[in-house]
Amino acid sequence: PELFGKLSLLMAVIAIVSPFMTLGLNSLITREIVHRPSESELILGSALVMRAAAGVTIAAFVSFISRYYLAYDDWKLFVFLVIASIFNAATVFDFWIQAHVANRLAVKLRLFILFIFSASRLIAIHMDCDFSVFVYLLGMETVFHGVGFLGLYQLLNKGCNKLRFAFDECLKLARDGRWLFLSGIAAVLYLKIDQVMLGIMLGEHAVGVYS
Repeated sequence: PELFGKLSLLMAVIAIVSPFMTLGLNSLITREIVHRPSESELILGSALVMRAAAGVTIAAFVSFISRYYLAYDDWKLFVFLVIASIFNAATVFDFWIQAHVANRLAVKLRLFILFIFSASRLIAIHMDCDFSVFVYLLGMETVFHGVGFLGLYQLLNKGCNKLRFAFDECLKLARDGRWLFLSGIAAVLYLKIDQVMLGIMLGEHAVGVYS
């Protein structure tokens, strides 16, 4: 329970941080591509830059702050998960796939990654691997999702060289997504803050039992 609690606590904090990296753009990107198909490269490029910049900034800030609250070994694992979360920026290509109603390929990609990493976890359990192995598998799963959707977009759209960026488009996306951004923060806090509170008040064993 204590180790599962530690893993759940790390995942809860990552989940609370994630809305600040995604900026509430998820469903908004799909809507904009459907409404403005001729500007899909501009929308995707601008959203990708926004999310990548937010991811790097938040990752640096959270990594610096968490150093004062976590033991060094736990801090290294947490930083790894935070850095891996930056690759969620590439999931903007999933929203392009949704807009083009090509979800069959995206589902196959998700199932393939789920199978690979679920099997890896079972092997790690059988081999009685260290706790850190499960954290690394969790982070690598996020990385594989980002890289997988990037590869899928390149396959379907003949590469990423057409992507464009415009500051005005970033402002429009930020303005249109501001309420989705706030609601995303509220939803994640509602779902995950209990685990963080338990970890602070009662410890990782209680978080493991509760989770």
